[in-house]
Amino acid sequence: MIEIPTTAAGPKLLDEMTTREVAAALERTDVAILTTGAIEQHGAHLPLGTDWYIGVETTRRVLQELARRGHQAVGYVFPLGKSEGFLNFAGTLTLRNATFIAVMKEIVRCWHHQGFRRFALLSSNGGNGTAMLIAGEELHRELDCPVVFIDPLPYQISYRQEILKNPAIDHHGAEGETSKILVTHPHLVQLEHATFVAPVGEARPFAFGPGVRVFAGRWEDFAPGGVVGDPRLAAAATGEEAYRRNARWIADILERVYFASAKVG
Repeated sequence: MIEIPTTAAGPKLLDEMTTREVAAALERTDVAILTTGAIEQHGAHLPLGTDWYIGVETTRRVLQELARRGHQAVGYVFPLGKSEGFLNFAGTLTLRNATFIAVMKEIVRCWHHQGFRRFALLSSNGGNGTAMLIAGEELHRELDCPVVFIDPLPYQISYRQEILKNPAIDHHGAEGETSKILVTHPHLVQLEHATFVAPVGEARPFAFGPGVRVFAGRWEDFAPGGVVGDPRLAAAATGEEAYRRNARWIADILERVYFASAKVG
């Protein structure tokens, strides 16, 4: 395992590092991870920063897992993302597609100017993926550098039957996300306000399975409380297991894409 800058919370992210520490990292690596979150409603029991906080913890754990394997990267978590569907819920913030794509590209261009040459775009919000794919492809073409886009959500869905109490109904703001926030920000979870209300009709964006996306209706009509699933089933141990699995899966991808031929140490 190599030594990397750390805080009490774990590996330092870009905003926690000094310019000296980033310069030192550049002597060992040219890999940078840009994670995007969201500031959006997650029901009456979870903070608006849920996706952002999950992105921060996931990125820290990925950096830690890479360091354990002898690799280093620099990571930064941008708090905002694509959340138009929740705009009618108080506090939600969102960027338009063009703005979101432009911001991601500007961040990566800064890194590229400073010497980073390999990039990972990591999604921490289900609504961010399409714009991130566009940004990744355009960056690859414009900078002539490798870019990989990673969305842990499909992988997480593949194992949720193994760790959730009721995986069939788990979606937005429910058992899975609540469990993760219980790990990192338990003081912000208000389980006394957590309720389960069955959605009205089918899950509109996902009713037909992979490959079909229905753009219709309003989220508040489908899920008046903002939540799909039962957050009352959440447990910190469940969140811990999800973080562990996701971090290892993401590190596996980065190792294969960017570190397969790297020397350890």
